[in-house]
Amino acid sequence: MVYTPCQKGFVYETPRSIDLGRLVVECGLYPVWEWNPEKHEYDYSFRPANMRPVAEYLKLQGRFGHLHAEHIATLQQFANRQWQMVGVQLPEALIKAADPKNNVNMAAAAEAEAVAHTL
Repeated sequence: MVYTPCQKGFVYETPRSIDLGRLVVECGLYPVWEWNPEKHEYDYSFRPANMRPVAEYLKLQGRFGHLHAEHIATLQQFANRQWQMVGVQLPEALIKAADPKNNVNMAAAAEAEAVAHTL
């Protein structure tokens, strides 16, 4: 299975395709795994160099501009559970990001631009 951003549907700047692919993994929304046919099991040993809050991935895409802090926290909780299922210790920043009080409603272009410069 391959994750492929869709510029028209995701509403983002085309040159950001690689950034989105990297961020979706770093945020825990699309974990990388490998199937070992000899052992008949999945290998979840891949760990990204950076673990980022889900909001960093969402802010780069216009399709998420309607989300409120509660929605973002729910997505972060999902990502955190995925990290925990593969045995990753969560950094404090991701634990805090799962609380709606620590998120803001999506704003659009200005915030997306600020996040884009951190990649």
